[in-house]
Amino acid sequence: MKKKVLATLNKCYSIAPLKYMNEDYILVASEKNDPCYLFDLEGNVIATIWDEPGGTMSMTQIPDSNGIFLATQKFYSPDDSIYSEIDIVYPTELFKWQTKKLCHLPFIHRFGILKTPKENYLIACTIKSSHTFIGDFSTGGKIFAAPLPKDILNIKEPFRFNVIKDELYHNHGFYIIHRPEGDFALTSSDEGVFKVEPPSSERTDWEISRLIEDPTSDATLCDLNGDGKDELITISPFHGNKLKIYELDENNKYQLKYQHPDSMPFLHAIWTDKIDNKPCVILGYREGEQELLQLIFDTESRIYKCNCLDKHCGPANAFIYHNKGKDVIISANREIDEVAMYTSE
Repeated sequence: MKKKVLATLNKCYSIAPLKYMNEDYILVASEKNDPCYLFDLEGNVIATIWDEPGGTMSMTQIPDSNGIFLATQKFYSPDDSIYSEIDIVYPTELFKWQTKKLCHLPFIHRFGILKTPKENYLIACTIKSSHTFIGDFSTGGKIFAAPLPKDILNIKEPFRFNVIKDELYHNHGFYIIHRPEGDFALTSSDEGVFKVEPPSSERTDWEISRLIEDPTSDATLCDLNGDGKDELITISPFHGNKLKIYELDENNKYQLKYQHPDSMPFLHAIWTDKIDNKPCVILGYREGEQELLQLIFDTESRIYKCNCLDKHCGPANAFIYHNKGKDVIISANREIDEVAMYTSE
């Protein structure tokens, strides 16, 4: 793939698509006290959404809105996130945005919106609940959820979540899976990987089921081998160095099928989509060789394999989109302060 450096952004971290004025854009924000930029699909910087405070772990657009999105701010690290919050970011004039607080939520790390035919739900995960010293993870994080307000810009009452699960240590991983029957989330922690399903027309409660018990930092689902069943691809343990793939057995339980032989220190980026019309997972690790990788299933050799797309870049997160017949990866190469675009030839 052909690489193009789009911008220098200190400790760039979070990436999200944004629909605005009937056009598609890409948001990239920093985890430090630094800006959030808006890029067009060609990779040009179109606007600066904010200059500060940054500390942005997650961003997601309000469904069917014109450029309104939610973002975490003031999460500068697991040990510097007591003042973290979820903010509403909304346009006030052409290519200019303002921010206002939706809620204060200490240690909020990842969040997203689950769409269902009945309701849209905001789901948020805290990485822990408190600490008394640097590196203290002695308290578990929580999963919070609430219906998404219909008119989020005009909320009259303070926004409040319900806790739907707690005691999740190193509660780091969060990935939304979109399915025709409805969205669900995967969360990952020392307790394993959980499938979190919102209330439906058949039930009024959240349904939370554990897919695996192995300590996990991040996870996603993708049918890489084409057997019609999703494999579970994981990074383990917390901020760990192991890439694992689980397959469903005859009892519909996930069993470890493959572990990559190489150590990938501080594996962090994970995103699934298609490149060259073949399912793949984009991965990145932040120490050692700091590679950006493409995980595929080789149909000829019948094995899982990783192709290196870039080295010495240290991706924190990556995102795939498709533009003018090309497959495009946007990577927040955090360790070298670089927002980069990789385009299929």
